[in-house]
Amino acid sequence: MVHKRILSGLPLLLLAVSLSSAQAVKPEEVKSIAKRVDGRYNKLQTLISDFTELYSGNGVSRQESGSLTLKRSGKMRWEFATPKTKLFVSDGKTAYFYLPEERQVRKAAVKKLDDFHTPIRY
Repeated sequence: MVHKRILSGLPLLLLAVSLSSAQAVKPEEVKSIAKRVDGRYNKLQTLISDFTELYSGNGVSRQESGSLTLKRSGKMRWEFATPKTKLFVSDGKTAYFYLPEERQVRKAAVKKLDDFHTPIRY
């Protein structure tokens, strides 16, 4: 199964790209870059980004896109715009998933989620 997210403006993505395209990076340079990225990341209070999600597995392929807002303490908001509107919101303890076409909200404790949104523990 292949599952990946493309987030614009994410500092770690920039670090990965810069390190993968470098021919030979000295360990001191890697440590310096990582320290700068860590410093910026630790000062962030909010991260807002558009995303495109590509999913392929079990004979199914799909692409979804929307916007993502991350805030400290595990707060996040995934607003899916295409192909269907849906909303995933978490306050860090409880997660809510809303599908407008079903007119229903699903609620779950973040600790119990085995979902692709939960690894982002910003």
